[in-house]
Amino acid sequence: MPIECAGRVIEVSNPGKALFVDSGITKGELARYYGRIGATMLPHVSGRPLTLVRYPKGIGSSGFFQKHTPDHYPEWIRRVELTKKGGVIRHAVVHDTAALVYFAQQNMITPHIGLARAGRLDRPDRFVVDLDPPDPGVGAIGELEVDTADPSDPSHTADPFGMARLRRVANGVREARNMGCRAPIRACPGDRTARSLPE
Repeated sequence: MPIECAGRVIEVSNPGKALFVDSGITKGELARYYGRIGATMLPHVSGRPLTLVRYPKGIGSSGFFQKHTPDHYPEWIRRVELTKKGGVIRHAVVHDTAALVYFAQQNMITPHIGLARAGRLDRPDRFVVDLDPPDPGVGAIGELEVDTADPSDPSHTADPFGMARLRRVANGVREARNMGCRAPIRACPGDRTARSLPE
């Protein structure tokens, strides 16, 4: 199934395969969805190293994390190298909506986005507080989010990423270093929540 997007044509194989079995959402529908919401999604993901969480058999089966970009990915998919112990990892980088559609073709359901941009890997500009409530814990997360949201500060946003997680994202820590983020984190409104809702 061809999908035309951002001046490219992405061929989506097996578009009728159900990735969300309970709801019947297919791989082709996911790819078209990424194509539709790309303009909204790109400001949150563009230019950051990407780890794909892929589910070739749908979310009812075990998925896997893919950090390294295979050589067979097309040349127009951008890459960035991150050092690791004993070598480097070559991450993909989202730069346009066509890349999002291509990653849907790879059965990516959950994108994990780096905290720093490709050109400034030593200067993360966002931090994430990952909230994993026990079931049923969504109500508690909603209460926390109301408390931490600051409508006067657009750098504080609530982004629902992950399979069953709500991540509290704070942007704009542009001069923070990996080990130098403690002051901005202490200033996060979540401190107030931790004191008022210790349970």
